[in-house]
Amino acid sequence: MFVKWRDIYKVGIGEIDKQHMTLFAIINDLHEGINSGAAQANLNNIFGQLMEYAADHFSTEEDLLEKISYPGATKHTDEHGAFIAKIQHCQMKSKLGHLMISMRLMDFLKDWIIDHILGSDQEYAEYLKQNNVSTNAISDAVLIMNSYEHTNN
Repeated sequence: MFVKWRDIYKVGIGEIDKQHMTLFAIINDLHEGINSGAAQANLNNIFGQLMEYAADHFSTEEDLLEKISYPGATKHTDEHGAFIAKIQHCQMKSKLGHLMISMRLMDFLKDWIIDHILGSDQEYAEYLKQNNVSTNAISDAVLIMNSYEHTNN
């Protein structure tokens, strides 16, 4: 396993933690594809899956941060935007045949997700604790938001 989920990555919001675990799984699938030689042939599909899931997850987090009036929301959103831009750039290079999946790309994905969760995500988790916001209530609200979005799309 290339990147392993550990309890220290939990932000304490069940749905967001599950989304993070899914992002770890996508990165591990990509790594497994590299090792088996299958990744390059499926690169566009893998990038599409990563883009779609990251966009959904980022939307969930950003909606949450807005609802709780988190003071670091703009910085957090900017980090998400930079990640999406990097993946879009890689996806475009892939479509043009100018990108080979490399360990450098895999290290970027691994480092970004771990650094982001242990940094920015833990910061908003701490903000919730300091402001006595119930993570159970937040988790329920996230599930409701996601359910509503999926039924209206």
